[in-house]
Amino acid sequence: MVPDEMFFQTILANSVFARKMQRSLMYTDWSAGVSHPAEISETHISMFAQGWPPTGNGVYGKVELCFARKFPDDGGKIVSLVDDLVLHREMDDRLHK
Repeated sequence: MVPDEMFFQTILANSVFARKMQRSLMYTDWSAGVSHPAEISETHISMFAQGWPPTGNGVYGKVELCFARKFPDDGGKIVSLVDDLVLHREMDDRLHK
């Protein structure tokens, strides 16, 4: 449906590099059961705050998720909430070392 979103993944998965591929570091919410992922919302930010850093499990094991998709076009508020969460957690980590 949106081939440009799978372009590089398809090339890599069909190349000699396929055996070196690992789990995605991308958080994507497909829970709505529709043909596109949900937009990142304040609900997601709250969920991330509960279990920081966000992690995912898959065939390659548990991994920290470093990226997210899909942010709303007017996602400035959401991006600011993510920035605040990351900054707050980094400050906590420094204080507890």
